[in-house]
Amino acid sequence: MLEGRLIFFHQSIGIGGAQLLLARLAKYMHENSVNVCYMCPDNGFLKKYLSDVNCIEHINSNELNSQKFSDSDIIVSPLSYIKQVQKLKIINENVKLFFWDMHPYNYIENLTLSYFHKKNSKLSMLFKMIESSLIKKYAQNLSFLQHKNAVSFMCRKNYTYNMDFFGVDIPANYLPICLEIPNYNSAKVKAHKTDGISIGWLSRLDHDKVILLNNFIQALEKSTITSAAQFRLFIIGSGDSINLVTKTTDVAVTFTGALSGIELDHFISENLDCGFSVGTSALEFAKLSIPTFLVPGNDAYIDYNNTNNKYLPLDKLSGYDVAVENYHRDITVDLDTCFTLVLENYSSLAIQSYEYVSMNHSIIHTAGLLKRYAENSSFNISHLNKLYTESAVEIFFNRIKQFAKKLFA
Repeated sequence: MLEGRLIFFHQSIGIGGAQLLLARLAKYMHENSVNVCYMCPDNGFLKKYLSDVNCIEHINSNELNSQKFSDSDIIVSPLSYIKQVQKLKIINENVKLFFWDMHPYNYIENLTLSYFHKKNSKLSMLFKMIESSLIKKYAQNLSFLQHKNAVSFMCRKNYTYNMDFFGVDIPANYLPICLEIPNYNSAKVKAHKTDGISIGWLSRLDHDKVILLNNFIQALEKSTITSAAQFRLFIIGSGDSINLVTKTTDVAVTFTGALSGIELDHFISENLDCGFSVGTSALEFAKLSIPTFLVPGNDAYIDYNNTNNKYLPLDKLSGYDVAVENYHRDITVDLDTCFTLVLENYSSLAIQSYEYVSMNHSIIHTAGLLKRYAENSSFNISHLNKLYTESAVEIFFNRIKQFAKKLFA
């Protein structure tokens, strides 16, 4: 039984996947009798999203002097904010902490040379050598966090990336991305169809996602089953890079603009036969019993440039991944195989997609895990202050880093 408050912490004032996920979980858990509150600046995204939800307490993270925290309170934060939590200077050092690794780079972001580490270039080893002592310190700290049951990874990709970079070997503890899943008695199944395939792509149309979309369009153009099925591609989303989407005459393309909520659900259900994407976007198809396939993410799509086998039915994955990664090579299939499955096994594929997302990525599942994991954490503010005290050199370089971020933002 959770005795204190579960305090969701995020500093961002803008919208993003992590912010939305934390806000939705806070709202869901509050509605299911968990004592939650959220901590962010007065103009923070969490406050904008949750301000109309009755009785959820807001803590202004910029004015903590008058705030009282009990020994039973637990702060839930992305792992990228571990040093920001320390800088909050919460007086009660018995307040417990739980960190969620929500992106492969979450922990690396705290290193002084994180920008160069994320580039994964030929110079990566040089930068790791320059910062080797700090990396070793962070590796030891990560092991301690796990020992105190204070960290979980969103998926296998996040876990393996950190194990490889920091050279540690700790047990995997997963807390998957989630969304609300309609509670169908059985998956909705369309009639067998042979007259064509309506394909959905759902994502923001920013630079990174358009790269993946263009890669998919190029594969569509090379498909060998166009004589058997007319393709119609519906691109759902908006963004600054919409003009960079590949123009094609081989496939009928429709841009729907940004859709969300009930409007998005209705469009998917009424217009699409299958969906391709990454991340939560892919799960939006599956939750409505639409056969769903994952494509390589931005970290892996180059690895699949020279192969046609780079797609996966959602239900074939393990470890809660929501993109095709480079270690999936043994199970990936080509695009024509995906469409053959849609044409010949639509019913079973629809059911498998729905059951997979319902079992692995429902908000009920993740909220239950989060509550249990947070209660089991024995890591507190006192531990945090001992582990992440910065040296004078770190302080100097981190100030330069913050200045550079503002300069080039």
